[in-house]
Amino acid sequence: MTAFGVNATVHEHGWRRAWNSAAARLVDSDQPENFGADLLTSLQDVSAFTHAVFFGYPRERRPVLLHHSFARPERSASLVAYVRGTFLVDPFYDACLKGIAEGVHRMQDVAPDDFYSSIGRHPGYISPCVSPEPGVLSEEIGFFARTRGGAYIVLSLMRDGVEPPFSEDEMDRFREVAPLVCAAMRLQYRDKVEVSSKDGNEAGWSFGEGDLNRVIAACANGHVTPREAEVAALMLRGHSSGSVARELGISVSTVKIHRRNLYDKFGVSTQAAFFALILSRILEPPKERTT
Repeated sequence: MTAFGVNATVHEHGWRRAWNSAAARLVDSDQPENFGADLLTSLQDVSAFTHAVFFGYPRERRPVLLHHSFARPERSASLVAYVRGTFLVDPFYDACLKGIAEGVHRMQDVAPDDFYSSIGRHPGYISPCVSPEPGVLSEEIGFFARTRGGAYIVLSLMRDGVEPPFSEDEMDRFREVAPLVCAAMRLQYRDKVEVSSKDGNEAGWSFGEGDLNRVIAACANGHVTPREAEVAALMLRGHSSGSVARELGISVSTVKIHRRNLYDKFGVSTQAAFFALILSRILEPPKERTT
């Protein structure tokens, strides 16, 4: 059993000894297929968490699901939707595109300013970082490891909404072990992620920062301007009007004009309806896509 903060069987000042022993066993293991589960067990000695998922982010390709701890079917199903396309609005994916520094980061520190409140207005959005039912996560943090080829391997640790967020002391522990965690993930998963970077893409998409813009343009049959597509993409990722204005170097009033024009072109009147429309497009089976 675990208590949130530190594994209940580990004394408050003995977590380093427990981690070092677990990490040594991890390095010595001759069963690489158990790496993900073994690493998560080791990290529980640092601080407890409820869920975890490993993703590889190859350059210009879909994410690769490497390992996860979700037991409930609806949680596992969200990972399928994520790989199919909802990753395009995930702050961790966006952070990888922007070259985030290797180490451990809180979701709230890399997410746009309106991400959490805007997610609440989009009941159709399902991803590892939110829940489709009451009780969203109280916290998600990520260990980011970067390969020489520029791909990322990310381990997300999560706590349910009924549990407390990670304290700063707990984050300090994770920062202390992050160099070994990142090195181990890179060693274990590098080939899987780098091979995926070289593989062809089944839908013909070259995933990257512009793909959400192209989905938006396709939904409007090309009747959106490049600037409107930029505004829409930032909105969908959780940026407020003020944040969109700062990102694009335009005024808030101009952003609001673009927003109104977008709603008119898409035939919607709310951001929730706009999000649902784009999400349905993202999650279409590849054979139905025309872009």
